[in-house]
Amino acid sequence: MSNKLILGTVQFGLNYGINNSIGKVKEDEAFKILQASVEQNVNIFDTAANYGDSEEILGRCFNQIPNREINIITKLDSKLSIEDSLFQSLDRLRVRKVKYVMFHSFEHYVKNKEILKEFIKKHKNIHFENLGVSVYTNNEIELLLLDKNIDLVQVPFNLLDNEYQKGDLLKKAKENDKIIHVRSIFLQGLFYKQLESIQGKLSNLKNDLKKLNEIAEINKIDLNKMAMSYVLSKSYIDGVLFGVDSLKQLNDNISASNHQLDSKIIDAIDNIRVLNSELLNPVNWN
Repeated sequence: MSNKLILGTVQFGLNYGINNSIGKVKEDEAFKILQASVEQNVNIFDTAANYGDSEEILGRCFNQIPNREINIITKLDSKLSIEDSLFQSLDRLRVRKVKYVMFHSFEHYVKNKEILKEFIKKHKNIHFENLGVSVYTNNEIELLLLDKNIDLVQVPFNLLDNEYQKGDLLKKAKENDKIIHVRSIFLQGLFYKQLESIQGKLSNLKNDLKKLNEIAEINKIDLNKMAMSYVLSKSYIDGVLFGVDSLKQLNDNISASNHQLDSKIIDAIDNIRVLNSELLNPVNWN
């Protein structure tokens, strides 16, 4: 199993995902998922101040798991000062320090850019180890590359938002010593929807989704395994974030992470070129 896996926990605090029919994960199920993750050496967990009560649930659950190696990524609340938000998150998580603290948007980073040096001087390696930004666009990634204050960039990357869309830029980020984590690897579950059920703006992605289905069918591989193993195949990616609604989904995804894609499949995916690239951002789906 890859040690790049990061478990996203937004589902523990909110209803999330285009294909989520279960709703928010119950706390006892969340505990089982977290415990199973730790037992299977998935030990990085992604949350945020704005993910409902996800931070509190992580704090309560991890308090019950002894002898654990747990690394937490949390994102700051833009309605508070970055210092107040950090301390509130630490309190909810019941920890003194997190591995990564992040701005939840590029805009929030820009708003606080002038005070970052002071924030880092006071809190880095005391209350957090690395500072990052969650971004959506290639332009935002480009603008972060030369900021020495930023250690980590978290970006969407998947079968459609792929090597063609982002590869060169992410390689450039590595050259600038950035840690790269990717999210939205299943595009919020869009890959699993029946093509005939897709309507509205998303209809413009049907041909691209059809190509993915054809690649999976020809190579006798399920889409979940293909989606997970594709992003893990990229050496410039340091962490792969995925979310689950159940213990079964966790085990399925960990199993999928053990699969190694044939180079011809990777090439076929790399060559998918989505023209309506704005639809790779779920914000533009409505």
